[in-house]
Amino acid sequence: MISCVKNKIIGVAIFFTTIVVSQIAYADVQPAGGDIYYNGSYYADSAFYWLSPGPFPGDDPGYEHDLRVRNTFFHGCTSFTSLPEGYDDCNTGSVLDPSGYSIWSAGSFEAGLINPYEVYMVWWNFDMIPPVGSPSTSVQLYAQAVDHTICPFDWNWCMAGAGVQTQVLPPNATFNFGGNPSGGWW
Repeated sequence: MISCVKNKIIGVAIFFTTIVVSQIAYADVQPAGGDIYYNGSYYADSAFYWLSPGPFPGDDPGYEHDLRVRNTFFHGCTSFTSLPEGYDDCNTGSVLDPSGYSIWSAGSFEAGLINPYEVYMVWWNFDMIPPVGSPSTSVQLYAQAVDHTICPFDWNWCMAGAGVQTQVLPPNATFNFGGNPSGGWW
């Protein structure tokens, strides 16, 4: 009887340890918190931070902060970031993105240089062409671990997703072109 109870306790401890470890791994790629802001016209930004960044997967890992909107909403952008070894990834927007959507990004070539508790920013300046169709779009923000898998040097076209490490960051917000500023936080 005592050995049966002992085995159950060990089994429960292993189960909860597995859950905690998987949640810690999930949180290490995904920032612990942050926000998204859109001014109703041509500008959006996001501030975010990690409690314990990494380890990021891959041999030469990076990180991307991806903003997904309907593909008729913006027609191009330039992004800036305070991430270490940061890069503008807007020129890959709408290339191989999910049908009906564009993903506008900024990233870091060196995810290992991301510091805990430091607030990082991404700024997007979008083309000022009014959206085709509806003046609103759903917005999703993604944290994506990337790696230099396509080529070995620091160029945004060299960075590719590193496995299943992409996590959706809440909330699903709405951007309204010509409307009041909007945003959300997680």
